[in-house]
Amino acid sequence: MIYEGVDPPLEKDFYSLNKKEAMRYFEWFVSIIPKRIAMLRKACVSDGIGDILDYTPESLVPLWRWYLDDVRFEEQSREEYEARLASVPDYMWHHVNQTVVARGYRLIAWDISIYFAECMLRACPKISWGIVFKPKNYVAVNRPILVGFENDLDLDTHQIVRTQMHRILDNGTDEGKLLHFFNIWRNKAPK
Repeated sequence: MIYEGVDPPLEKDFYSLNKKEAMRYFEWFVSIIPKRIAMLRKACVSDGIGDILDYTPESLVPLWRWYLDDVRFEEQSREEYEARLASVPDYMWHHVNQTVVARGYRLIAWDISIYFAECMLRACPKISWGIVFKPKNYVAVNRPILVGFENDLDLDTHQIVRTQMHRILDNGTDEGKLLHFFNIWRNKAPK
């Protein structure tokens, strides 16, 4: 499957961005949401599962099933693998695998995470896209996330989908996982 990617206006990692750079990325990201969901919709339709993206929480199940049924893998080069190992603490090395989800499917997962967020926004009107600038060591610093949850919680839907994407290799996910996480977070949203 050919899946059109994007070129984010980002020349360094999120932790290194200053506030102005993070806002520029955030504004770019929000502006491409309709295009990314249209790309995801086109892939679903062309793959024969139809236009299932109706923004209901339940639509996450057939969407994730489609992804799980179609996902492909690739082997990283020794250099890429060693670079990934060097980028994580040694106690995490056992989670780093030389086999990874193929690039096109990582792009699809990114778009699924955007769709997941848009479903949440429709189900929880007091939630919105936002950005957190501090502390600098915060896992979602300078990234587009959902804000407005109770107890000052925020949600990085990219992290949820990325984690589930990586769990495919060890059979640690299933078609209901995204809906499961959606329901957990919906319960943390203000009524």
